[in-house]
Amino acid sequence: MGREGPDGNVLARFAKDTGFYTLTRFVPAAFGLLGLVLFTRLFDAAAYGRYSLAIVFVTVSATAAFGWLEQAVLRFESDSEPIVPTVLTVVLLVGVGIAVVGAIGAVWGTPRLGAFRPFYLAAVVAVVGTGSFRVCRAIFQARLESGRVTLYTATRALLKLGTGLAISVLLLESIAGWLWGLRSAASSASRRWSHDWTHRSGSSTGTPSGNWLATGFR
Repeated sequence: MGREGPDGNVLARFAKDTGFYTLTRFVPAAFGLLGLVLFTRLFDAAAYGRYSLAIVFVTVSATAAFGWLEQAVLRFESDSEPIVPTVLTVVLLVGVGIAVVGAIGAVWGTPRLGAFRPFYLAAVVAVVGTGSFRVCRAIFQARLESGRVTLYTATRALLKLGTGLAISVLLLESIAGWLWGLRSAASSASRRWSHDWTHRSGSSTGTPSGNWLATGFR
């Protein structure tokens, strides 16, 4: 009986985490499918094709800029609070670097983008938002907080669809609004994570980088 308790706890934890991570995969996929149906009906095939290429750029760039930090967090983070301010500071520095490169690219390359011009600024800020979200999510993954991972991932997927539709249809009349929705969703989820971490760490103000995540890219 002495060994059944721990084994039972491990199995229960495994089942719970499996359930949460299953939702983490399927909920965004469901919202993504719904978005695909809606946006392909609202905009023509050429516009969706340009959006797809812009998403590839965002995904590859976010992985190149933040993927190493995400993997480092998954490898080294556990229950040690001191690593979090360092990670957020690195996120801040990488984000500033991307903003500088993006500004230079806007001056030099925007006239050459042609039909992709409406996507450029949205793609640059989406890279920062997506990368920041992935790093924040990795901290909860490393701490085995599957429920929070699912909550923030589902929130991001819902906000991406809702804000993307609103911006695309009501403001821009362009499918580029879906990219702005991705940016807004990722940044909102990251701000919520930063707010939760600040309160859990017992700090009323948090770190400068944590406050940047909590207030920046609004």
